[in-house]
Parts: sequence; structure tokens; C-alpha cells
Amino acid sequence: MRHVYDAIVIGAGPTGSVVSLEMARAGLNVVVLEKGHHPRHRIGESFMPRALQIIRELGLEGELRRLPHIRKFGAEFLLGHEVEGFIARFKEAWPIGELEAFNLERAPFDEMLCRVARDAGAEIRFGESVERIDRLEDGDVVVTSTAGELRGKWLVDCSGQATVLGRHLKTRKITQGLNRVAYFAIASGVSRRPYPDDGSVIGVIHEDGWFWVIPLDAKRTSVGVVLDRDVSTKIGVSANKLLQWAIQRSPQMTERCRNAVFPEKNDVIANFTYTCAPWAGSGYFMVGDAATFLDPIFSTGVTLGMESARHAAQLITSLVRGQVAAASARKAYISRVEKVTGIFFGLVNAFYDHEFRDLFLSGRNPLNIRRAILTLLAGHAFEAPLFLRWRLSLLYVLVWVHRYVPLVERKQQQALLDTESKT
Repeated sequence: MRHVYDAIVIGAGPTGSVVSLEMARAGLNVVVLEKGHHPRHRIGESFMPRALQIIRELGLEGELRRLPHIRKFGAEFLLGHEVEGFIARFKEAWPIGELEAFNLERAPFDEMLCRVARDAGAEIRFGESVERIDRLEDGDVVVTSTAGELRGKWLVDCSGQATVLGRHLKTRKITQGLNRVAYFAIASGVSRRPYPDDGSVIGVIHEDGWFWVIPLDAKRTSVGVVLDRDVSTKIGVSANKLLQWAIQRSPQMTERCRNAVFPEKNDVIANFTYTCAPWAGSGYFMVGDAATFLDPIFSTGVTLGMESARHAAQLITSLVRGQVAAASARKAYISRVEKVTGIFFGLVNAFYDHEFRDLFLSGRNPLNIRRAILTLLAGHAFEAPLFLRWRLSLLYVLVWVHRYVPLVERKQQQALLDTESKT
């Protein structure tokens, strides 16, 4: 008789490791299929305070602190031609959860989570990928991998942007208007503010794109630019040289990177925003980027993935133990993911609206709206109480009003395409 796993997990990134860790700790028999190997380079190096809260609740803060990292107390946003922006400090948010975060290189972090999951009892198979999904039914899943057939009770897709299940079910849909490309590299010598703002993530905004600057440790910094795909095709520069092209046309980035040392070529990744809904169905759960991918402006990706992974693990554990009906588990999971992604989809869409940027960068805080946004940007959107939600709705009303009646100074935004090189 063939062995039947309680759960088959696709992918051993942070979401796959967390979901398998939680299920293994609960006594479930879990196998993880990972087509690659650790360590490996990944972007997504900036985490929300909610992520630190999750790490602590998993009992892994000691493991985290042993990795090279930098403490993060907020984020700075400014326009590319401005000298000063504003620093959004998490301590100014409502204290409904953790108010400190961290940045680090993803490779050792991902490897650590995978090791902990394996030590907890999860079977990790590196270099083994899914070739075919043969059956998806509640309590009865059959998958063919490069090593042969596997049977399980539940399938958990944590394959990230590979979206194995979304492609199999043909549910992957690109969100119109958010079709972008990211160009990035790790540099040394990028200028920073003094402590405690030395770990602040920086968002430098231009009309046709934006930069991220993420301090990773005492010396290294992740630097990237996100451009609309239509803009990137007009530039006429090789994709692996485009980051330097953009930096040279941003006064703020030119100054910050004046003494920086970059690799000869930058990396490139398509930054489509998409969804593979429904995120749970007969025999399966989709977690993290395998379910939906958000524009990275607010560093939501890994944090939301780990939180959803924990929820999926709890539901699957209850399903295996016969403590909940499959339909109820699916409904609970979809509702929770839908709620939080709806909040962040709204904020991401708003970020690309000039009127929102005017209000966001103004520094004003009527009715504690800015404090509510900071609380959400700390990652505390899963429970989002009413006093946060109505302030977010009010912000969108004010954005609409500002489009017709100026509520704050209208800021002029500089386009990279219209700017000459500063070097």
C-alpha cells in the first residue's frame, strides 16, 4: 500500500517552510517538494513588524538574531528631486502588535526556516519538482513529481510566482494597470541616516517609477527600481544595465549612491500583480505569492505569506483530525486572505495615484488617518479593527476630493524619462 502524506507542500521558501513547520509540530506527516536548493538569492529583504511578531510566536527570534540583519523602525518616502521626505516611524502606529521590524538578505533567512521545518519532522526533498497534478479532492490528492507519484490528503501550493496550482487550474490572472518590471542589485557604500533610522527602508518616487533602498546589514544595501513595462521598453538600455541608467536620472538616488559600489550587471524580475483565486478549493490551499502577488512598494510579500501559512497549517491540522468540515475551512481561509489583500491592493493602487502621494507625503494627520495607515503598513491588517478601516475609507474620500479641490500642496513629480543623467 502506498504511503499517504497528511500534506504535500510545493516549495520550500518562507511560506512553504512555515506551513510545513507548523504542521510537523502538530504531528502531521508532511513532505515538501522543492525544485531548487538553498541557499539562493531572492528579493523581498524588507519585513513588516508583523513578521517579527510571527517569528517570535514561532519561537525563532534567537535563530533570526544570529543572522546578519539590521533593525528596522520605519520607512522613509520622498520624491526623487526633493532633499527631504518624511520618515514613517512604526512607534507612531497604534500599538496593536509588534512595532519593530528587520531587513536581511533572504538566502540565509530562507535556509534557516527550511532547516527548522526539517528539524521539526517535515520531509524536505530538494531538486524535486511537480510534473503533474493528477487528482485534487478533499482528503485525496495525487501528484506526480520528477521522482514519481506521491499521495496525500491535502496539497499546499507555496511555489511563489511559479504559481503551480494557479497555472494547473488556469485561474492565474494579471491585475490590469499593475504590469511592472523590477531592476535590482546589492551594493555597498550607499549612504544612510544615523541610528535609529539607518535601517529605514527608503522609497524614492518618480512619476514613471520608484526606487527601493533596503539596508541589509552594516555594509550592504539592496537597491532597485520598479518601472512600468511600457516605460522600460522606451528607454533603449540593456535590461541588466537599467538600474544604473535610472539612478543617474534621479537626483536623490544619485546623491545616496555617490560612493556606492555596484555589481557590473543588475538582476531583472517581472513584477506583475496577479491573483489565482479561489485560494482554497477541493483538496488544496494556495499560500503567499502562489495565491496572489502584490506590488512590493509596502514590503508586504513575505509577511503576508508567513501569516497565511500559519492559518493554512492550523486549518489543515483541524481537517486531518476531523475537527472541521472542508467547506468551512475553505471559507475561513479565503475570507481571511481576501480581507487583508483587499486592504493592501487598495493601498498599492492608491500609491500610484498622484493625489494619494500628495496627501501621503504631506505629513498631515487629520483624525489620525496617518496613524491608521502606519498601523496597516506595520502589517497589522489581519485583524484590522473598525477604527482603522473607517480611517482608510476616509483617506480614499480625501484623495478623491483633492483631485478637484486642493487639500494640501500639489507636488510636482519628476519623470526619469524626462531627466538628463546626473553623472
